[in-house]
Amino acid sequence: MKDPYNAGITWLDEPLRGAAEGPLDGRTVLVKDLIDTAGIRTTYGSHIYGDHVPDAHATVVQRVLDAGGVVVGKANLPEFAWSVLGANPWYGTVRNPAHPGKTTGGSSAGNAAALAAGLVDLGIGTDTGCSIRLPSAACETVGLKPRWGAIPLDGIFPLCPSLDTVGPMARSVEDAALLWSVMSGRPAPEPRLETRPSGGPPAWRSSARASSRPRSRAPTLTCGRCSCTRPPRATARPSPPGPTSTGT
Repeated sequence: MKDPYNAGITWLDEPLRGAAEGPLDGRTVLVKDLIDTAGIRTTYGSHIYGDHVPDAHATVVQRVLDAGGVVVGKANLPEFAWSVLGANPWYGTVRNPAHPGKTTGGSSAGNAAALAAGLVDLGIGTDTGCSIRLPSAACETVGLKPRWGAIPLDGIFPLCPSLDTVGPMARSVEDAALLWSVMSGRPAPEPRLETRPSGGPPAWRSSARASSRPRSRAPTLTCGRCSCTRPPRATARPSPPGPTSTGT
């Protein structure tokens, strides 16, 4: 795999395949190198784990393989995902295909760069603070930080367990929704916003205006001198009677 953007730490000569068919059906997937892949080096972006090879897949990787996805490599990231940039002192800096000379954002930098360059179809990233959303924005791709707990995190190196999530990255909303469905084991939700012609208010607003009652105005008085109008002056309430004393 030619990788002029340094998007991957490990590219596989023989892609990792699972089911022969499924919702992903042969689509190529780049897995962030914070996520375990059985038999494939997983560094967590650190030199300390440079020769680390897990014995089992993370649940999300297994689900992608079971859905027909093809894992082609492991994406570059900052060491242990501790950065919002795409710089790594051991494996080099990821370069931005969409905006050369500018940062890819991080920490799922390699996934976003590979997608923007068209090297892969889909990516599996992680997001604790902004690690999917920031590089997706910087590289003009699509990414989703799912609701916490919606997708299993086993087999993923922890950053902050109470905030960590794993989510889909893609070049389109449709592809991101499809990958989210596979990763979460839930059907992708149907769009809930109806399209309408531009230039006019939505139907609910027009009907609300038509059925609304006119607001009542405060009563006014006409001044005897200049014929101006003004609201009536509030009349003062009489003071309650004070205590009285009686003679003995």
